[in-house]
Amino acid sequence: MDMVIEIASGIMATEVPEDAAADFAEAYAVLAKLPVNRQVSVTFTGTIREPKETQEEADARAARLWVKQGKAWAASQIVTREDGSKTPLTFARKGDVKALPARVSFRIYAPRPGKNAE
Repeated sequence: MDMVIEIASGIMATEVPEDAAADFAEAYAVLAKLPVNRQVSVTFTGTIREPKETQEEADARAARLWVKQGKAWAASQIVTREDGSKTPLTFARKGDVKALPARVSFRIYAPRPGKNAE
């Protein structure tokens, strides 16, 4: 019997389109130069997929997909800190997700030494 173990879900199984990857890279390049209390905010407008779906649900779905792609992109980016250690980037969604599900405020950063160091 030939068995294969595959990743079926999670950030490692998430495809990140080239345009989204470029957006994440641009956001990281800008945020990396700013103080840590800065973040990017984006409001999404999703496409309604089924007749019973509301625009608000479509918007929230688009925002959730963006966050999932952002986490996958960040996890695949390995950076070298000033102390020489390597670490993946972190994508962190900020703000009140329940109150504003279509608005994604986020930060992409390299964790401090001692966290996720290789």
